[in-house]
Amino acid sequence: MNITISRLIVAFGLAVAATGAMASGAGIPMERWPSERSRNFASLQNGARLFAVNTPANLLEIYAIETGKPVHKASVPVGLEPVAVAARSDSRVWVVNHLSDSVSVVDVSGSNPHVIRT
Repeated sequence: MNITISRLIVAFGLAVAATGAMASGAGIPMERWPSERSRNFASLQNGARLFAVNTPANLLEIYAIETGKPVHKASVPVGLEPVAVAARSDSRVWVVNHLSDSVSVVDVSGSNPHVIRT
């Protein structure tokens, strides 16, 4: 993984942490707190795409890395409360869903990424 991708992942992690810190304040009922994410991000070995779990929205977010900056390309609905993502190959990404107790296998090879198996 090159330095630029590593910096992007750190920046995304800081943004997610800041968002979580704002949401964890007093007055938010316990049942609205999402599950803890264990592996928020994954990238292809060539660094061309970045994948992020969006736990509150039950989505896998897909970004293309263009000129060193992430560009949002797609959002794919997955199971309930996704907490981890792993890029298995250039065409398959696995998403672990906490609340639905499942793994979503997402085909990311074409222009229309979608879940092919849960």
